[in-house]
Amino acid sequence: MLSKIALAVILANATALRVQNRPLQTREDDGYRFDDEIGTYSPTKMTSNGMMPNGEGFNQIHANLPNLDCFKNKRVLFMGDSTVQEILWRSLLLMNKTTESAWMKIPVTECHNVDCLKLAKNKVKIAKAHARCGSNSLETCQKELSVVEEAHFGFDWVWSGGKNPTNNFGGLSHAIYDEEWLSMFHNATQSKYDAMVFTSGNHDKFRDATEKAAYDKALDDILDMLEPLAPKGVFLQTSDALGHSHLEQRTPLTVNREKLQARSSKWTVIDRSEIHKEDHCSHIKYKNSRSPNYYYQFLPECDKVVEAMRQAIC
Repeated sequence: MLSKIALAVILANATALRVQNRPLQTREDDGYRFDDEIGTYSPTKMTSNGMMPNGEGFNQIHANLPNLDCFKNKRVLFMGDSTVQEILWRSLLLMNKTTESAWMKIPVTECHNVDCLKLAKNKVKIAKAHARCGSNSLETCQKELSVVEEAHFGFDWVWSGGKNPTNNFGGLSHAIYDEEWLSMFHNATQSKYDAMVFTSGNHDKFRDATEKAAYDKALDDILDMLEPLAPKGVFLQTSDALGHSHLEQRTPLTVNREKLQARSSKWTVIDRSEIHKEDHCSHIKYKNSRSPNYYYQFLPECDKVVEAMRQAIC
């Protein structure tokens, strides 16, 4: 029969094991969620308190930050998924000369898109409903990003990873043929742009010939819609379209390359796998509440992607 001491040791070890194996990606200490995007960093790369990652350079000093002065008097359309989202917000914080910190707060509620909230079924407490679409046409955003406003830089940010910006399902073909999504897109893109930044394929299913044909058609159709809007296009290609690397033949990555090479010289393709091996270059934490908030922790490689984008646009 086990002694009380031996039993206590067994229970302590079992508790420690449960804590060690607890998923950290969606830890909700103090109501915050962490790193629950598709293709995000593995939970083992977060410390036990779910706050600060280690061993991957997030605590590195960000040296030689991109200079985005050439964005003055320009307007850029950003469209895609969370891999574009992180580059958009990193660019805006850099241009706004926001003080660097470990976790950088994003003005998602101040810069949101009302039509995007409608697609999210007006779930105003959901942080991603605000973070995944945006514009600085709102006075609240202009005040929050005052340096960006003074530079007369305009942006529109449209989620196309699916119809509903609060989930990760559907992909491009699920979004662009929906009447509500098309209404949002047309309302958001009333102006001409100096450039557009786009990615696609990360949320699209690619399991059989029917799904492959659907993506092929959707990409052609959206490029037809985008190309008249700006003289320059930047395509941010992830490593292999977030989880499709198991496919032996055509993947969203190969389709993207074929389409962009065949269509127009206006597109500059930035292969992010040459800059960072993960699909994302940041960690996120956010809280759903009456006043939702959203934070990024950027890897220096995010700045390298921003610099490559700057060179393509300027």
